[in-house]
Amino acid sequence: MTEKFSIAQPVRQREDERFLTGRGTFADDVAAPGALHAVFVRSDHPHGELLGIEIRRALAAPGVVEVFTGTEITAAGVAGIVRMPPRAANIQESPPLTPRPALALGRVRHVGEPVAMVVAETSAQADDAAGLVDIDIAPLPAVMTIEDALAPGAPVIWSEAKGNICLTRLRGETEAVYRAFATAAHVSRVKLYNNRVAANQM
Repeated sequence: MTEKFSIAQPVRQREDERFLTGRGTFADDVAAPGALHAVFVRSDHPHGELLGIEIRRALAAPGVVEVFTGTEITAAGVAGIVRMPPRAANIQESPPLTPRPALALGRVRHVGEPVAMVVAETSAQADDAAGLVDIDIAPLPAVMTIEDALAPGAPVIWSEAKGNICLTRLRGETEAVYRAFATAAHVSRVKLYNNRVAANQM
């Protein structure tokens, strides 16, 4: 491909026409017989105590089959995501476990965290009913940047992770590196913003 078009040159895609003209097929276009549709109700607070979830109006909405909260699915045995501790030898200390339930339990820790799931016969019915779920969240202090999260006295998101630090990982000959910086004629510092770089297969 690069030999024919070279790097950074536009490549004509053969599939564009059917998508641009409305003749493409996406996963949401596949209507399997008897399939149900789910819509998640998410937190609009970055940090808060989850005081209650009122689902009765949503349950009574047309087409709704069920409304789940963290309490129901946990009781049903649905496990959340548990981070596997890294096994690298250069980890300074054993990082704390920070389990993520499939739906929030007790507290929300970021905007968009799933709090409830509405299951209905159609996606439109699920979406309408999701708007009927009332979530009571008592806001807690939050921070928006890494620098603020690491500052003394910053709100702690996980009580197990003191200072909002999950783990410290050092690589190479750290003492030699520190000495090199201490004796260098000039030291440059740069702030880099990066996306998440952990591999998470779907």
